[in-house]
Order: sequence, then C-alpha cells, then structure tokens
Amino acid sequence: MHQDLFTNHKIIEQRPETEKVLCLSIDGGGIRGLMAAEILACLEKELHENLYNTFDMYAGTSTGSMIALNIAANQFNAERIVEWYLPEKASIIFTLSRLRSYMKNKVPNSLYLMPRARYTGHGKREYCKQLFGEKKFHAIEKPILVTAYNFVNNTTAIFKSTGGTEVQSHPYVYEVCDASSAAPIYFPPVKVGDHWLIDGGISANNPSLCLISYAFEFGYRIKQIYMVSIGTGRHQRKFSKFEYYAQNAFNWNGFAWLTHGLIENFMDGNTTTTDYLANDLLRRRICRINPVLDQVNYQLDDNTPENLKNLRALGREIYQEYRTELLSLIDAAKA
Repeated sequence: MHQDLFTNHKIIEQRPETEKVLCLSIDGGGIRGLMAAEILACLEKELHENLYNTFDMYAGTSTGSMIALNIAANQFNAERIVEWYLPEKASIIFTLSRLRSYMKNKVPNSLYLMPRARYTGHGKREYCKQLFGEKKFHAIEKPILVTAYNFVNNTTAIFKSTGGTEVQSHPYVYEVCDASSAAPIYFPPVKVGDHWLIDGGISANNPSLCLISYAFEFGYRIKQIYMVSIGTGRHQRKFSKFEYYAQNAFNWNGFAWLTHGLIENFMDGNTTTTDYLANDLLRRRICRINPVLDQVNYQLDDNTPENLKNLRALGREIYQEYRTELLSLIDAAKA
C-alpha cells in the first residue's frame, strides 16, 4: 500500500485493482491478550521488522485495542507489548482492595455480590496513561479502529483515527483504550466526551468485520483486503459437563448466570458469528487464529504468574501451528 494513501485522512476514490491492503484485527479477552501479543512477537521476530511497517490498517477491541494502539500509535515492537502483560504491569490493573481480596479467597463467587465493579478502574486508567500519554486519538497516523459500547443508547461506539462522530470530542488515546476495555462486572463505565461507554466486546469482541468496512471507506474492494485476525482463545466445555449445564441452566437466576460466564458467553457468541462472516467474505485472504484454551484459565483477570507463563507458552505454540499460513498470507498481500 502506498505510504501517502492516508495523507490528511481523506477518504479517496476506489483503489486500482492491483493494490492490496494488509489489516490486523485483535479480539478482546482481558489478560488472555498476552497470548495474542506473544503470537505477534513471534511473527515480528521472523519478519525482522516492526509490525507497524508490516500492516496498513488496524482494529482492536478491549485488550486487543491496547495491543493495536501500541503498534499504531506508539510503534512499539511486540516484545515490548508482551512485557506490559507481565505481573509487575498487569497488577496495576487487577488490584483488589483488602476486603475484596479476602472475600475472593474465602467465599467463592462473592465478588459478584459486592457493590460496584470488581476493580475500581483507577489502575487501568493509570496503565493506559502510562502507555499513551497525552496523544490524541485523531493524531495517530495510520488508520485504526477501536470499538466500545454505549450502554445508555445501546449502540456500538466505533472510534476511527481518520474521523467520524465518535472522535468529534478529540479524545486522548488513553481514554479510548480505557473505554474499550471497561468490561462489565470487572470495571466501571468510562466517560469519553459526552458518552458513557463500556467494553466493546459486548457487541464487537472480534472487530474484523468493522475493519473490513473501514477498508471499504478507502476505496478497497473485498478481493483487495488481506487480514490477520487474532483472538484470545475460546472456551470449550468438556463433554462430561454438557449434561450438567443443559439440566441446571433451567434453574439459574441472574446471579447463577453471571457465575457461569454470562459476560464471556456474550463475547464468545458475537465472536463466532463474526468469524463465520469474515471467513466467508475474505476466504483465503484471512488468517484467523483463535485456539481452544485447555491449559490456561479462561477468566479475564487471572494474572497469576502460572497463568501468564501458560499464556505465553500457548502463544508460541500456536504461532508455530499457524506460521506457514501467516507468512504465506503476508507474502501474498505484499506481492
């Protein structure tokens, strides 16, 4: 793609048929984003170049927005992004008060019963500020799309670095990242401009379709779009538990649904639908990576050293599994 394609952030006419655009889309998934970051770190090492120079357009939801923004706005290499998921950094986000820490250890699922969100959100806000400073979202030079959800109006909020209604208030990058990752139950809503927003995973946990639409705005047709779409893993219950869930779900109240992963079910549901549609549209021009999680905790906030170690190991393993497909797709997009 030409370097001057997005000069002055103007939408241009339809691109020549020989021109291609390589997109990177990253799902939400809390601390499991470490797996996605590790996959990208492996890819970057093999390519011998910063991923900022590899991809032309980006999209991210929740933890995926943090990764995508670090590439597009900060031009961080992927190994540096991995470091921001390790205990000394992740603990800034996932810090419980003494009371909540005690209740979590002594009474299973008690945090669902306590007033307010599990975490104050102050640490996450500070984390985002440390990463992005005072940079404005519209000042990002490459096109990037970040999703959040306006729970007051029941609409998806889509932030585009090249303009649109969501960026009219000229938000800071850290504000957009903070809003996109404000998962209900875990964190309180975040105000951006005049709007109160929560995690974009509620409506677009996999933002790849949004990114395809964004590419259309720049004159690309579907056959010119190539995409790497990285998820944060999916939960697959063991067969022995199917009957348990099927029978007991009839008796679950709201609290029981929450403790059995209601939020995660919402996110997984729209993710699988998007998987199907994006693959149907792009066919061989998309590499979708979203493995089943067997040996890591599916919870969004498990930042224990053991789980982080397992996530990194899984990321390296999954990269090797998809290595040939990834490199072939990138070569085709650059040809």
